[in-house]
Amino acid sequence: MKKITLATVLTGAFLAFAPDLQPAHAELPLQVVLNGQHVQFDAQPEIVNNRTMVPIRAIAESMGAKVSLSGSNFFTVEKGDKRIRLTFDSTEAYVNGSRVTLPVPAYVKNNRTYVPVRFIGETFQASVGFVPPTNTVEIRTSADDRTLRFPVVSDIHVQASDPVSQSKFRAALQDLYNVDPAADVMVLNGDLGNGKPADYDTLRSLVANNPHPVTMLYNIGNHEFYNAWFNAKGVYAPNTFPNGESESMAINRYLKLSGESKVYYDKWIKGYHFIFLGAEKSRQSDRSIGDDAWLSQEQLNWLKVKLSENHKAGQPVFVFLHQPLPKTVTGSFWQSADRGVVQSEQLKAILSQNPDVLYFSGHTHGALNSPRTMVQDGFTMFNSSAEVGPDDSAPSASEGLYVEVHPDKVIVRGRDFAHGVWVPQAQFTLPLKK
Repeated sequence: MKKITLATVLTGAFLAFAPDLQPAHAELPLQVVLNGQHVQFDAQPEIVNNRTMVPIRAIAESMGAKVSLSGSNFFTVEKGDKRIRLTFDSTEAYVNGSRVTLPVPAYVKNNRTYVPVRFIGETFQASVGFVPPTNTVEIRTSADDRTLRFPVVSDIHVQASDPVSQSKFRAALQDLYNVDPAADVMVLNGDLGNGKPADYDTLRSLVANNPHPVTMLYNIGNHEFYNAWFNAKGVYAPNTFPNGESESMAINRYLKLSGESKVYYDKWIKGYHFIFLGAEKSRQSDRSIGDDAWLSQEQLNWLKVKLSENHKAGQPVFVFLHQPLPKTVTGSFWQSADRGVVQSEQLKAILSQNPDVLYFSGHTHGALNSPRTMVQDGFTMFNSSAEVGPDDSAPSASEGLYVEVHPDKVIVRGRDFAHGVWVPQAQFTLPLKK
């Protein structure tokens, strides 16, 4: 065996784990994230026998551990009252003198010492998991008290015929991956495209071929009904609206993408309630609706029940509707009918019964640096901005929100995807009252 020097060991790093999981994006390099921060390695992590192996020093030091060589063929990793002793090319290791068996032995490659991370991470009381869609190993210690993390992005307007919309969404996914490759879920809050089958196919392809959270949740917007503006040849034809298109056809295409049975549905993610509301009618059946959200009484009654379902005071409830309530967040002060919810008074009265509601909307394309990105009136409302389209005054803009839930607070941060920076005017902390 090649002689190992102390310098060789200390220029390495630690490991992570991926038992029996094949990366969903093999083209993405293996990433290791500790408490939400990327761990920087000087040698690429790799998978051996379904275990992620990485060089040892970077992770050990990131976790506050100390690595030292003991003799010529074994080394120790120490932190607090834990002391690990590992031998090169052996599955035998010791924790505080007690013998344990490693799934893969420590080994040397290109003057870097590789070890299996789950063993070391869990020995130091960290949780270790693998996120297949982003090929990421996530390590969390007690210092990371976040219980839920997710981005909210609205108005992506992905169209098969528009490469700009595709590149902007691709860039947004990459930027969110850079921010947090192990987010729990991603919400796309309406106006996914123009409701065309080809638009949905393009969106599916973009998600499949770019990094994204394990769980993707979709909402319906007004543009999901816009296939009615185009004739059978795909040409914009307002004079023959609705061009043989029905509301049910539009809704069914959206439901096929979302995998849901109705435009309104709910999910529980890591113990938190996500409630999705959606338009059930459009201007195709009633021209007065315009681009507003039309919610049936059945949907509103369902919402009342869901808001109280397993709810504990002080626990946030996340509610999503593409359209904002009128005269609330940025962009909702328009007098026209296409900037709100038809049943807005009923909806606001229902949501106001639960002060723990966080209501997210898009639709207006309002910039996150505006003063009314967050509004509190009985409950809390957020404008999630948009990946602003070429018809807007800022065609290159692309923004959204990133949400972190802690035991005592919710942090909502505005993100500029186009420049890969946080929006300073959109940084909000909401204390949770138990």
